[in-house]
Amino acid sequence: MVSITNVENGKITEPLGPNPKGVFIFDRSGRYAVLHFRADLPKFASNNREKGTPEEIKAVVIGSLAHFGTYSVNEKEGTYTILPEAGTFPNWVGIEQKRSFSISNDELKITNPGSSRGGNVDVNFEARQVISARAEAVNRHLPQTIAHRSLYDFFK
Repeated sequence: MVSITNVENGKITEPLGPNPKGVFIFDRSGRYAVLHFRADLPKFASNNREKGTPEEIKAVVIGSLAHFGTYSVNEKEGTYTILPEAGTFPNWVGIEQKRSFSISNDELKITNPGSSRGGNVDVNFEARQVISARAEAVNRHLPQTIAHRSLYDFFK
């Protein structure tokens, strides 16, 4: 992942900082998982996730987003739709959401018009950031539509 930018009322921010960490996983059966994190999440002084300070807990909640569920791709529109089954932002659970994507050279851009922070979010990836062996393993599970092949080929 190269960047995550949020645009709301003309203001651009990097909600997960300048070096976010994350992964998108899409499989052939139409299941997905998304994990996004700030690179600088604080460690809990107690070394116990149930005994974090209010500040530590708030930093982790604001600095991460994870969800999983089902997805479908609309090749003509260059979009995909997700239906989260569970996630760290429960307001999205059970709500279909459409995102657009574009692939240009070695960059993948995903746009979410319904950010959990308000506004629009752009998530950007570069192909060189993905390990080849992992991408080849994923390919065995992806549907063989043009859009899916394009997403896979991006990560080759």
